[in-house]
Amino acid sequence: MVFGVLMPATTYAQSDGFFRGSNDEYNNRAAEGLSNETFGTTGSGTPVPTSINMPLGNGLWIMLAAGAGYAVARRRRSRRNTTHVSKSTMFLLALTMIVSLTQCKKKIDTISSVDAADVFVTLDLGNSSKYSIVFGEGTAVVNYTQGDKIHVGCDGKYVGTLIHDGTYFSGNIANPKEGEYLYFYFVSGLLDGTEMSSATTTYNVSISDQRAQLPILSCGVTTEIYVEGKTSYTSVLHNKVALAKFTVDESFKSEEITIFNNLTEATIDFTNHTITPTGKKYFIKLYNPSEEASTERWSILMPQEYTSGTKKLAKAGENFCSYVLWGGMLSLQANGFYSGNVYNYSSVHGFTVSSSGNAVMVSSGNLQYNPSGNDWRVAPNQWDCLGMANANIAPDYTGYIDLFGWGAWGVGNNPTNSSTSSGAYNWTNDINESVMIDGYKGWRTPTKDEWDFMLNIRDVADNKRYIKTTCHGVLGLLVFPDVFEIVLWSVQQAFATAPDNVYNRQDVVYTYVYSGLTHDQIVDYLLGYGAVFLPAAGSRTGTSVQYTSDVSQMAGYYWSSTPNEANNSGNMWFGYNNGNIGDAERCKGYSVRLVQ
Repeated sequence: MVFGVLMPATTYAQSDGFFRGSNDEYNNRAAEGLSNETFGTTGSGTPVPTSINMPLGNGLWIMLAAGAGYAVARRRRSRRNTTHVSKSTMFLLALTMIVSLTQCKKKIDTISSVDAADVFVTLDLGNSSKYSIVFGEGTAVVNYTQGDKIHVGCDGKYVGTLIHDGTYFSGNIANPKEGEYLYFYFVSGLLDGTEMSSATTTYNVSISDQRAQLPILSCGVTTEIYVEGKTSYTSVLHNKVALAKFTVDESFKSEEITIFNNLTEATIDFTNHTITPTGKKYFIKLYNPSEEASTERWSILMPQEYTSGTKKLAKAGENFCSYVLWGGMLSLQANGFYSGNVYNYSSVHGFTVSSSGNAVMVSSGNLQYNPSGNDWRVAPNQWDCLGMANANIAPDYTGYIDLFGWGAWGVGNNPTNSSTSSGAYNWTNDINESVMIDGYKGWRTPTKDEWDFMLNIRDVADNKRYIKTTCHGVLGLLVFPDVFEIVLWSVQQAFATAPDNVYNRQDVVYTYVYSGLTHDQIVDYLLGYGAVFLPAAGSRTGTSVQYTSDVSQMAGYYWSSTPNEANNSGNMWFGYNNGNIGDAERCKGYSVRLVQ
């Protein structure tokens, strides 16, 4: 067994296109023998475009310096026999993390007491809370603190954990393989209490709840292979997440802020030596650096596709609102620094569903279920539909399904019921109120009348309730909220210049056109501004799935909670050139879109 100790070494700022002093000049200092990945660059290393004229950070520089150590291995012999005790090895690894945020390119309006050019952030791992925000300083140091852990992999599996004792990282690693590299993973204490063994090749971590700390995820590899008897190794840990700063509406400064539809789970893979998002989207509760009410919040975000400047769903306490990010056009990059705002914009995803004015929020994807894991979730994207995978419906199926017989998703019912007899389906309860979807509980299925009111009756601006179109190659209905605010001018023009007679029509499929933007980009923006896309996910009878092939043959069927006759229930349906509110046999496998 090998025992390791990690010791810190002095580090200096590099000329990485990130650090700026108060005189707006770059700091240039040597950092001999070290390398870093720079916040504020694209995957190719080129700067993130700043022509969008939004608040931007230049970057976050994380550099870890490795130092040397020594170890003494000795043998002890028993006074009673000549056998010796097994040899132990100690190794030393030094790590110092430096995090620095530059001034914004444009003043953030809601911070009035300090000029934006002098606003900086410090994530200080050296104190008990691990993080603190300090204004007016150009750089900040992130020190590891006692109890922080680094997990070690070798030969495709977990071999041990190194723990910081206040001065060093130290710990035992079991059976490292000579000739292999050692891999290091820092996950901000997200695995505290998790038991791992030499058989562990992967594990998952969640960054959903960031109220107590910002969960940095980083990994690295030794600069040379493991050799028995060698106790000193060096490594650079590379950051795998982005950092975002949000300025919160003044009315929300005392509230807990939650943002939605972000990647929140990552897999640490000892075999492939990676930290990668799993694709699971969930809520993120933002970090408040102050112990008092503040208009400032921070978040760690995983690399993912997003649209710069589009408003997305958020919640401030119990109030629905929206948030927006700036800093790039299409994707969040690892090591990127992004600015954002949280708005008092309660109309996001707001749809009136009755003449009395009752309004609902619509979930951000169709309902999906994993039978073998008994796991309910919302589809990762609004246009996602599982199609032919529904033919595998069975209690032991390990994938997800999204076409259900009427009421099969209700409490106490059987989600994998594939009977072709409508008498086998009854409405006992709606979806379990404890099921967490989009970060909230208490979802329900809309009634038949609510589907009708939402699509055909409610009063909206310019009488544009929905449009039949495609989204990433999938036919569907793009449904607009009661109040629809489009921020980007080019998307405003694409929406406004579409002929009036293509809206609220089931017999027309329209493709948006505007110079410089593709149809899918325009639709993505509209979704970001609060529209809902209902994909034509097909239908299922028994284990036979229909209407999921090419766009012209696609059809969508959505259940309501309204029963009709003994064997029929209400639904909303549409095809390529038709659609209506009607009734269907309960044995049909249809989509479910929940509301709240």
